Amino acid sequence: SWNEAMRSAYGRDPNDVEKQWAEDLPRWTAGNWRNNLVAAFNLEPAKALFARANYAAAKEALDPSQTLFRQIDAPEKLDEVLRMIAQCDVGIQAESLMTQTQQALEAHTYDRAINLLAQAKLQYEQLPEEQRPTERLVTYERLANDGIRATQRLDDATQLQSSWRDFPEARSAAREAGMIFASLGDQEKVVQAQGVLDHVDKTQRQ
Repeated sequence: SWNEAMRSAYGRDPNDVEKQWAEDLPRWTAGNWRNNLVAAFNLEPAKALFARANYAAAKEALDPSQTLFRQIDAPEKLDEVLRMIAQCDVGIQAESLMTQTQQALEAHTYDRAINLLAQAKLQYEQLPEEQRPTERLVTYERLANDGIRATQRLDDATQLQSSWRDFPEARSAAREAGMIFASLGDQEKVVQAQGVLDHVDKTQRQ
């Protein structure tokens, strides 16, 4: 009978097994029961996430597939999954570098922004062209280069302000630097540029 078969299979009374099943059922139905290892054969959901540049979610979706193909010893499919995971890692790294670049620009550390941006570009070159944030890359590069130029012009103005004959050039350099720093929201450097202008104007008046 089925009772004897249950006892033979589980070594327990069938009523106890049914009771445990009834107790576990609410937890099972409320959980993520639709996801199972068999579903990991399908790589399309992960590919769709990757195509939308949702690299972290794509990598997470690939984890069960990696486990599955390793367990069933399917080297070709496993290699495909590993390649996709590597691409996801590249995308995650590229996005992290872009975030760090933005933070560097907000902190007005322009040399650091340029270095981070160069690294981000190298990462994006390994990804499909349609996933590259070209407009944002161009914008960040322009802002960083503007900051570097303004810093150089402020240094020039600071050095030139000590010589009477260099006053016109010092004033021009300080004014250019101040305008660029103002456009970048770098108030500290704006104040420094204004200080050079004030020094030159005061000395000329005297």
